[in-house]
Amino acid sequence: MLAGGRGRRLEPLSSVEPKALLPVLERPLIEHQLAALCAAGIREIVVVGGYLGERLRAHLGDGRAFGVELCHVTQAEPRGIAHALACARAQLTRPFVCLLGDLWFDARDLATLVHAAGDGRAARLGVRAEDGPEELARNYEVVLEPDGRVRAVREKPPAGAGLRGVGVYLFPPEFLAFAAATPPSGLRGEHELTDAIQRALEAGLNVRAVPFAWRDHNLSTPGDLLAANLAALARAGRRFHRAESAVLGAGVELVDCVVLAGASVASGTRLERVLVFPGERVPAGVHRDALFVGGACVPAPPRR
Repeated sequence: MLAGGRGRRLEPLSSVEPKALLPVLERPLIEHQLAALCAAGIREIVVVGGYLGERLRAHLGDGRAFGVELCHVTQAEPRGIAHALACARAQLTRPFVCLLGDLWFDARDLATLVHAAGDGRAARLGVRAEDGPEELARNYEVVLEPDGRVRAVREKPPAGAGLRGVGVYLFPPEFLAFAAATPPSGLRGEHELTDAIQRALEAGLNVRAVPFAWRDHNLSTPGDLLAANLAALARAGRRFHRAESAVLGAGVELVDCVVLAGASVASGTRLERVLVFPGERVPAGVHRDALFVGGACVPAPPRR
């Protein structure tokens, strides 16, 4: 689990918590990921932390509270995803699942990836067919051969339709040599995981795509965190979630909203597509497409 990113586009949310500890309903994102790993039969987990890593260590401990055996590794400098993965090279001696720590996804898709592992000598990439013109451009594209093998991966391609890489992988330990040897890219000056995958492809590594059926959310902006919470609500078949300790004034209306522990909402307020962090105070009025966090109302417009 790669959970060391700074998350500058998530400000002010990421200034006090690492992205992996941001809430999806009542639990931090990383707890949803741990539950998905456990459901897929995975119990030995390595977490690579960096920014605010001490908070992550304090929350997760040795993993026993979550039913797993957990090891912490530190990425001392933010040098990219391939570098973060290479930091855990000593701990990864068998085929392993790799998750980005800022990703909310459906546990059923992870189980599909794990069950498609075969003998563990091939790599697997979770993918989704994407016809939205912007989603592909903000992630990476996976290009297939006619027989289904991956031919190429392209980071941040021009906007268009195609297969989008999800950020969930299965790698053989041999892949770590490519991650460690990948130089900084010209795109961001970071050691990109997609560059490492492309180098492995060119060296002959068998890489297969595994289609994901359910929507995933990479938490890059406040709007992404709101979208992940609304997706979790929809999956549960609910229109809103209110923590038991949240206080709602008279006549409050909640439409597609999440109000977390200790928060309060003034009387006569209408909230539409809003996430209220623990302990926040929401003033009277109509609030749409927003997060209440750190004593402020943060706009969270949906992606178009």
